[in-house]
Order: sequence, then C-alpha cells, then structure tokens
Amino acid sequence: MPNVSVPIAIQRKDEIIRRISEGEQVGQIAASLGVNRSTIHRYLADNPDYQDAQIDYHANRLDAAEQMILEAEDAPSHTRARSYWTSVSWRAEREQSRIWGSKQELTVNHNVSIIAALEEAQTRVIDGTCRDLTPGTPSADSCDD
Repeated sequence: MPNVSVPIAIQRKDEIIRRISEGEQVGQIAASLGVNRSTIHRYLADNPDYQDAQIDYHANRLDAAEQMILEAEDAPSHTRARSYWTSVSWRAEREQSRIWGSKQELTVNHNVSIIAALEEAQTRVIDGTCRDLTPGTPSADSCDD
C-alpha cells in the first residue's frame, strides 16, 4: 500500500521522469496519476533527472516537428507542420532557455595604456603648470588648487 504522507510525485518519480523523457506531456501524466501538473513540477523541479527528462521531451518534440515539415506532401500540410514546429520551438525556448533560448553575448574590451595616458597628460603640462582643456573653461586657468 502506498504511503499517503509522501507525495505521489515523489513515490512515482522514476515513472514520471521516464514518461516525460519518452515525450508524454506532464499534464497527461498528472491526470493519469490523479494529481495537478503543478504538483509534479513543485516536487521534481530541482531534480537533475527531471530536468534532463524535460530536455529530452523538448528534443523529441522538436525532432518530430521537423520530421513533419520534411514529410509534408502539400502546401497545407507544410503550413500546419511549420506552425506546429513554431509552437514547439517557442515552448522549448521558454521552458529550457539555456538550451534553446537565443544567446545574447556582449564582450567589452577596454584597455588603457598607462604610458599613452601619461604621454597625453604630459602634453597638457606647460612649464610645470597644467592647463584645464575641458570645453567651456578658460584655457589659461592654472590647475593649482
């Protein structure tokens, strides 16, 4: 007899993970077990096997959708297949963005040569006094404070 104090998502974890990996939707699994789909997510979300199963689930659906496009024999079938692929890829991107999300990378490389900075500063020193060359300030002002 199952232990009622342990949530069914924990009791049948291996079965749930296997079924997701094979492409069954969490909602269908939850309905067959008599629980809400959020119960499965809540108890298994941090489980690495569950996360891998979700990746497999989306990979299987994306492969099937791509196969539908390749096998479409007429324009309406092709349009339906592309529409299905779009919805499957949208969901995969949202639920597994680290795998299928768009990657945005920004690289900032700002190097300052101290030698060049000192040489540039040296050009502003005249006879041991410096001149403030900031726009809007008189050019003959002394930098001595």
